[in-house]
Amino acid sequence: MAAAGAAVLAGRSAGLALDAPPQPLRNAALISIGIAFGWRFSPETLMQVGPYLFPYLIATALMIASSIGLGLLFSAWTKTDRVSGVFGFIPGGLTEMVITGESVGAKPGTVVFLQTFRLLAVLAVVPFAVTTAFAGGGGAAAPSALLESAPRPETVFAWLWYLLPVAAAWALRNVVPAAYMLVTMIGTAVLHIAGVPLFPMPESAVLASQAVVGAGLGHSIRLNELRAAGKEWKRVGALVAVMLAASAVMGAALHLLTGMDLPMALLSIAPGGLIEMALTAASVGADPVVVTSLQFVRVYTILLTVPFLLKRWFRGAGEKQAV
Repeated sequence: MAAAGAAVLAGRSAGLALDAPPQPLRNAALISIGIAFGWRFSPETLMQVGPYLFPYLIATALMIASSIGLGLLFSAWTKTDRVSGVFGFIPGGLTEMVITGESVGAKPGTVVFLQTFRLLAVLAVVPFAVTTAFAGGGGAAAPSALLESAPRPETVFAWLWYLLPVAAAWALRNVVPAAYMLVTMIGTAVLHIAGVPLFPMPESAVLASQAVVGAGLGHSIRLNELRAAGKEWKRVGALVAVMLAASAVMGAALHLLTGMDLPMALLSIAPGGLIEMALTAASVGADPVVVTSLQFVRVYTILLTVPFLLKRWFRGAGEKQAV
């Protein structure tokens, strides 16, 4: 997805006249991604996170609040619009935040730069720091069991179950931000948790969908937005450092409140890089399945709450976006 977006952006920078993917194709791609993401949330996920769920949700709420504060500070500091600043700092996944942010008026170029900077900082700092501090833990199994757990349907007609979340997404397309992805994801997760046998989305379809969405994002990014955000990299770096410090404090608090191993707590609350955090957990002897499950909970909590809350807040505040 990132490669497709970068390719389109590079082509536009070179002066090529590239058309955006048709909207129906982009909607179909978002539905595919929503199904793939929703299918990964299973009853096993709930069992893994059960003992830690309540304190973890409190820590996630504090992370969301601090991220919103950092986004508002960045906006005031750089004269960037508040919607773009806030969505740029919410640790809910680069693509998800760009798509949902754009649906409520954020500038894709600004959000892409901020989210990319945040993700790279997390991937550069957290695995190195945790591995250095807790090396020699022994190495647990990789989280493949969680990512692949699903009852396999016996008939191809099981694909028809996906019509339910897709129909709900279409019905709510004018109500829910990024409905084709979010509503489909929620509906698929509900079906999966309820024990409905679902076919996983083929990897080739997911890759193709990511390419379509990436190309659409690359086409929607305005080069002047990207350049303007890039000039503020020092300030962004300072704010991301604050975010990492806050996540470390919350991880330590989670460790003290629940008795969870400290490396597991730090990796579970780290703001980004789900697979990388799980692999780091395995390398230091922490349980990667718990880390993966809690990271899923963090992302789901953000996707299920932040777009709706921010949409109401910014509209209620009469936020005006530059065109």
